[in-house]
Amino acid sequence: MSGQALLFMLFSWCFVASLTTFCFTRLFMGKKKGSKSDRCLKEDR
Repeated sequence: MSGQALLFMLFSWCFVASLTTFCFTRLFMGKKKGSKSDRCLKEDR
């Protein structure tokens, strides 16, 4: 039980950390380059 809880906590922490890093990077790039990054992302998709 404690092992599963620890694993779940670790997974949740990694997910939150990666999500926060992604949002921070996107915000930082958006401030630097403006709407150019959004256009590039749409073209790639």
